Amino acid sequence: MATRPLHIDDIVELSPAQQGIFYEALSSAKTGKYVEQICLWLDDDVDAAVLRETWRQVYASVPTLRSTFLLQNVDRPMQVVRGRTDEPWVEHHWTDLPVEEQRRRLDAFLQADRGQSFDLSKGPLVRVALLETGVAGRVLVWTHHHLLLDGWSVSLLVRLLADTYAALRRDGHARIPPSFGQRDYLLWLQAQDQRGKQDYWRDAFAGFVPLPPMRLSTNGAATDAEYGACESRWSSAQTAALMDVARARHVTVNGLLQAGWALTLSRVTDRTDVTFGITVSGRSPELPTFDTLIGMFITSVPLRTVIDPAVTVASWLERLDRQNVALLPFAHVSPLQIQQWTNLPARVPLFETLLVYENYPVETRAANDALHVRDVEFAGGRTHYPLVLLAVPGPSMRLRLIHQPALVDAGAARAMLEMFETVLDEIAANPSCAIGALPAWSRPAPVHTVDARDETAVSYAPAQPPRTPTEKQLAPIWTEVLGVPHANVHEDFFELGGHSLLAMQLLSRIREHFGIELTIVDLFDMTLTLEALAQLIDRGVAGVPSSGQATG
Repeated sequence: MATRPLHIDDIVELSPAQQGIFYEALSSAKTGKYVEQICLWLDDDVDAAVLRETWRQVYASVPTLRSTFLLQNVDRPMQVVRGRTDEPWVEHHWTDLPVEEQRRRLDAFLQADRGQSFDLSKGPLVRVALLETGVAGRVLVWTHHHLLLDGWSVSLLVRLLADTYAALRRDGHARIPPSFGQRDYLLWLQAQDQRGKQDYWRDAFAGFVPLPPMRLSTNGAATDAEYGACESRWSSAQTAALMDVARARHVTVNGLLQAGWALTLSRVTDRTDVTFGITVSGRSPELPTFDTLIGMFITSVPLRTVIDPAVTVASWLERLDRQNVALLPFAHVSPLQIQQWTNLPARVPLFETLLVYENYPVETRAANDALHVRDVEFAGGRTHYPLVLLAVPGPSMRLRLIHQPALVDAGAARAMLEMFETVLDEIAANPSCAIGALPAWSRPAPVHTVDARDETAVSYAPAQPPRTPTEKQLAPIWTEVLGVPHANVHEDFFELGGHSLLAMQLLSRIREHFGIELTIVDLFDMTLTLEALAQLIDRGVAGVPSSGQATG
């Protein structure tokens, strides 16, 4: 009987939330995409030695933190919980340096850390650094891959870190309670009604016409940056006004934000039937350990809403609230599953913008104040979506709109954020008016769309039709999956609009036609052109193992 290697504690399947981003993360493994960074600004009297011991014990006690992902020689990716591993920890002490040099090093470290990728198969997928400065005090920088942890889990871990630190300072030892993770969640999930989920999502998108590709511009200056961001912090009066409307109308603040974003998208796309992504915690109260789960469970699902200008804002908010409640039992799925159930073409995304309301609490004090966190800052949200809107609640709400400049330029992103804020202000000021009477919604959008099919805006590889027998057999599969009229052997699959779901369809069609098994890892380990793929197929037919297959 085979035994599990001593250095592996468990092997589990991916959660729906992980499935939704795994292949996108794999395709951009060498970038800072899906890298999340949390900065805990600590009091100066923190004991660095005790804090490091705290992290060592937490790291050893929480299985999720020691996880990596098994990609090769398996028919689907698996999460592997490693056993005894050294906790990732570094320290930098800059107090003796000039103040400006301290600031420069701190900024440079944080920026470099955000851009440093993780190796999903090797790990560790989390790292911690303690930075000591005179100008900013002590900063604990916690960075992880989003496949590992969601925001709720991070808040649980921050609390666990503070409680463990306090116990070590007070008693010299700490008792860390067991954490519940992936296996507990998956066992509960397997008992859920999958058929009901399929019916719900098919009905939710019946008759839906996808929005045009998210390509927006204000004719601003071009940039080579992969991501950009614009931010806004509301005044306490603005925030309080929004909270008052939510209480008075018995709706959530999240619902108000959804309404504001839906109206913004409606003006930009000139559509009244819009859809965008929202996040759901993935933690059902039916699961006994739902509030102590540590892992990646938050899911991104599409929210479709039809805007009727004659309906009052208040009535629409109530309908959105009911829609959110009705959606919850069917939210434990991946976007890939939803895409398949709606019968929409795989090359047409259900949504290209994501709204994230970060309403998970981060406690900043342990019970005895032994570890005082003065402030918490989050940096992340770099995904494969052209636009991600992060809303952080508090006495003064913070908004951060992350955009891909190649698809949405900086001017367009700033204009959309300002329009979103204006719409919310008008909703708060007069929730009883008709939607069509909101001035911001009735005005022309301050951005213009760029036709994604405009060939003058796209740089194509030199035209080269299929030449070899394999290229000629592969060409009709390639054009059908991508929905392009012609096959150019030098054009990149992903630059032509390919994504993870289309890549999986491509693999299936290759298996059917050529009778060979390629893996998703094979596709992401190469520059995926028709020419390169044909060469890979030829090697497979000849019996030469690919990178994702065993060598013996």
